[in-house]
This record gives sequence, C-alpha cells and structure tokens, in this order.
Amino acid sequence: MQEVLEYVRKKMPSLVDEKNGRIHLGEFRTDRLLYVTSEEFIDFFEHVICYVLILEEFRKMKNGKDVQRE
Repeated sequence: MQEVLEYVRKKMPSLVDEKNGRIHLGEFRTDRLLYVTSEEFIDFFEHVICYVLILEEFRKMKNGKDVQRE
C-alpha cells in the first residue's frame, strides 16, 4: 500500500493528506444539501476520476514489470 501512496504522491500530490498519510478525495458539508453542481461534489468527482486513472496506470506499470520478470 505504501508503494501505491508514493506513486499517487508523485503523480498528483494534492490527493495525499500529508498529516495522516492517506488519500484524500474531498469533504462534504453536512449542514446543507449536496447538488451535483456544487463545488464540493465537482471537486470530489474530479479527484475520484484522477485517483482511478492513477491506480490503473500503477496497475499496468506493475503488471508490465511482473511480465518482464518471467
């Protein structure tokens, strides 16, 4: 898991919360309704998409290395 975190940190440092060393995709306020047009939702959705794309890139990179070892 640490290897994934380091890869995400290299690709998009804003996704890593340095205080606790975890991926941070966003926050939602609980004192108002959430709409798909709200800034919080748009930021969260953008971060989720970026995170998934980075994970897919990491997976392909690791699978490529594993294939070369055989």
